Amino acid sequence: MLYNRRFTVLAILLFIMTPAMGQDIVNFTQFFFNPYKTNPSYAGIDGKACVTLSYRKQWATIDGGPTISNLSFHAPASKRLSFGLNVMQDKRGLLSTSGFLLTLGYNIPVSEHSSVRFGISGGVSFNQLDIARLDGFSDKAIANILSSNTYVTGNAGLSFHSKTLHGGISLPLLLEPAYVSKDAFSITQVKPLQSLIVHLSNRFYFNSNKNVFEPYLLYRINQGLPSQIEAAAVVHMMHVVYVGASYKQDFGISALGGFKINNALAIGASYGLKNTGMNELNSPTYEIHIGYLFGKHKKENMIYSFVDTHIEKEKKGRGKSASEQIAEKKKQEALNHKKKEQDALTLQRTKEQEQKQQQSQLQKKQHDEIARVEAIKKEPQKNVEKTTQNQKSSPVVKEKEKTVSNITPVEKSKEKEPLPVVHKPRFERVFTGFDIKVNTEHTPEDEQERISRLTTHAQNPTEEHNDENHPNAERHEFATQGNHPKELAVADYVISGVFKEEEHAKHFSDGLKKAGFTSGYGHLTEKAVWYVYVYQTNDINKAKAERDRVRKLKMLRDSWLLTVQQ
Repeated sequence: MLYNRRFTVLAILLFIMTPAMGQDIVNFTQFFFNPYKTNPSYAGIDGKACVTLSYRKQWATIDGGPTISNLSFHAPASKRLSFGLNVMQDKRGLLSTSGFLLTLGYNIPVSEHSSVRFGISGGVSFNQLDIARLDGFSDKAIANILSSNTYVTGNAGLSFHSKTLHGGISLPLLLEPAYVSKDAFSITQVKPLQSLIVHLSNRFYFNSNKNVFEPYLLYRINQGLPSQIEAAAVVHMMHVVYVGASYKQDFGISALGGFKINNALAIGASYGLKNTGMNELNSPTYEIHIGYLFGKHKKENMIYSFVDTHIEKEKKGRGKSASEQIAEKKKQEALNHKKKEQDALTLQRTKEQEQKQQQSQLQKKQHDEIARVEAIKKEPQKNVEKTTQNQKSSPVVKEKEKTVSNITPVEKSKEKEPLPVVHKPRFERVFTGFDIKVNTEHTPEDEQERISRLTTHAQNPTEEHNDENHPNAERHEFATQGNHPKELAVADYVISGVFKEEEHAKHFSDGLKKAGFTSGYGHLTEKAVWYVYVYQTNDINKAKAERDRVRKLKMLRDSWLLTVQQ
């Protein structure tokens, strides 16, 4: 009987002193959920502080089956430095091992979209054997060997990261573990190459970067044990739900999946089917993982996160604190205000330049008109007739021809010198400094003529004319907005008609709408008249372009500009 008990104890010792394949903190089925556990160089890789809680139950239906619990925290400290903390507990039958590791990471940017990261960890582990579960066990020599002990442990890693490709090498056991010892505390032999992990993954974005397909490949090398390969594939759908599967050599296939909330919280699980190979047991294995991102986002760092899989371009503006959002809003408002001031100054300068140009052009026209009238006075009658014949398009000459035609032959014979006829335009411009005021006569005949166009051009409202002399080519009025209930808004308008009565303005506007034009009307208190417009904008250049277009039409041939200011 004693022999059997000792044999049982020796078997337990053999089991716990042999690094069982896969029973450590790096051997989770969902190793990609928190890659910091696999490779310490991934500390701070999420760009924010990250807390992850993981639990693995192997061979769930077998009493005393191995379990692993892990709590980790890691975050970037600056553009180059990062840190982390790993707390774990591993139970294998009667043996319970717990401990912690402190990590220091360093990041070296290689280019805009690539970097190399290093990480090294150090800590202690504690072993505890539950001897009370062995009924009747009284071997003091073996009991002393199995007493609890503490030993130093550590790991290290190197990884490379590009825009979508990530991979690395880690040394999960820098020191040989001491599962049992006669000493309460021991520093074991340095053996960095007794265990080695090589891993690689790549993200393929599709459907306008809304979905991600990510395959993983991991290869474990353990001294004294067969090497092990592991592969997995995960699809992230709309960055909210993920599903996938994994295969671990000698352990079988697992299905996995989970969901994410606000790109900050992720919850996932996996379920392993019946094991195959050397570890074949008809008992399932399952895992549960919870990850949470919080804190200020380090924008200058390259990011690789399982919780938040958006590409960096989509991440702009995400995860900002309330104070940052308020500061950014104030900054944007200041920029908008400055832009409005610059636009107003530019508009004012443009208007001043236009007014100067209009003043210069009008002065030149007046000077030319006076010079031409004086020339007519001095020329003989035959030269006047010749000039009239060659310049039929001139408004002054047309008016003169009309006047001369009303003179009787007797009166013509008595004339020694023709009288100059001065053309009276439909509106005149009065200059006061650089301001231009336009005094326009609104007669019932003019209003009736405009309204009659609705019938005259009803069959073909968009018919163009060939006359290049537009009567209102340079007309641009400026007015101040009043307080009439139907006052025109502050804007730039293309005016198609002016009316004394609102009903005439409404009738003309409705007729333009029926003819296929965009039209509206409003009042100006300063002018005490109603304006019908076919275009409204806050851009004077667009208003000019629309004016030039519509005044080619017979229906709207005398359209002009109006600017309403506050």
